[in-house]
Amino acid sequence: MGKLSPAGINSAISAGFDADTSLADGEGLSLRLRKGSKPIWTLRYRRPSDKKQTKINLGVYPDLSLKEARKEAEKYRDELTAGRDPQMVKSAEYEKNASVLSMQQLTEAWLDNVKANKSLSANAIAKHEWRWNLYLKKHLGNLATDTISRAHISAALDAMSRKGIKEETRKALTTINKALDYGLARHLVSDNPARLLKPQDFGATASKPRKRNLNIDELTLLWGVLHQATSKTDDDKSCTVSFVQANALKLLILTGARRGEVAEMKWAEVNRRTRTWTLPPERTKNGEGHTVYLSDMALAVLRDMETWSKGRTFVFQSERKEADCPIHRDSLTQIVLRLTGQKKSKEQTQRGYTAPLEQLEPFTVHDLRRSAATLWGEKLKVLPHVIEKMLNHQPQNKLIQTYQHAAYVEEQRKAWNDWGKYLERKLFADSSNVVEFPQPVKA
Repeated sequence: MGKLSPAGINSAISAGFDADTSLADGEGLSLRLRKGSKPIWTLRYRRPSDKKQTKINLGVYPDLSLKEARKEAEKYRDELTAGRDPQMVKSAEYEKNASVLSMQQLTEAWLDNVKANKSLSANAIAKHEWRWNLYLKKHLGNLATDTISRAHISAALDAMSRKGIKEETRKALTTINKALDYGLARHLVSDNPARLLKPQDFGATASKPRKRNLNIDELTLLWGVLHQATSKTDDDKSCTVSFVQANALKLLILTGARRGEVAEMKWAEVNRRTRTWTLPPERTKNGEGHTVYLSDMALAVLRDMETWSKGRTFVFQSERKEADCPIHRDSLTQIVLRLTGQKKSKEQTQRGYTAPLEQLEPFTVHDLRRSAATLWGEKLKVLPHVIEKMLNHQPQNKLIQTYQHAAYVEEQRKAWNDWGKYLERKLFADSSNVVEFPQPVKA
């Protein structure tokens, strides 16, 4: 039993002292009192290596209580018994603790890494950042990586699942896994407990792949609505689609590109002489550069946009912002929902409003990409491997991905041109609606 007591310590401190003094508890443990400084617990001992006397600071009183100080002293006496110097042990503990990252720091390090090496597209990185900040940071951000467990991760994902956002819950598990795998590869963490968790544990299994694709008659109806929007006068409020959004959807149909690729299309990516739209790696989902060959109809859409966004960076310049800014990719999703009646205001519902395409089976923006690809094969007889190139898909077969690098440039160019001509015939069968397209320019 030590000599000190909490009451005796507090009494000595309250009484004051002019010179430095120590209150001994026994077996080398004492509380050092210095004027103008906080009391500090010290443990005196002889080093195992040379038997010279030295001391180690254990902590500040009262942050470290008498009881806690005795436990710390006992821990280091055990190290001495085992032949280890307490100062060396404490230094190693400090180094270990200093190297431990929080989950917030680890996630930031992982995101900085993928940004630097461009192993993910800018959009994918933005989604991971958004998901972490909105759903995961508050639950996991302050946890040390060496203490995080399946229970911690499960609690965060359960909180998401209870909100009914099952798809985001599934993707959130992916975000956590990627961050921890990054740390595991760099010896920043010793384990990835998220690998033992599955989406189905949270009722968040992947959705079945969509199969909805529009036939040519349905595309004709959609095009008619878009054509009305691009032909309306400034004071015509009858259409729910803006001029810019309508043309963006038209180009999406004509190219089969992704909504983000179209929405953020830049004039610098377009070459009218070679009739190409070249997407740099940072603008594609798979991080591979991609070239789209523009048909007459696609060039007509771009000509239509030139007067609107001339002098700006983006083809589909936002109508709501004066700054050089593209329309938001999600705005195209919202437009399709409104056109098909999947999204109505309370006032529209009350007055029995019928959306322009409400008679069609509901579809999404991405379904237009699938529709284009399907019709390329069905109507134009484009071969599957060429369609995959046109969609900028990576081959599923690893051997093909490694050894097959044929671009099928001419086949792609022909397919896009044939697609434009096919749509022109189908969409403008009525001669009164025929649009004059620019003449092809030889490369």
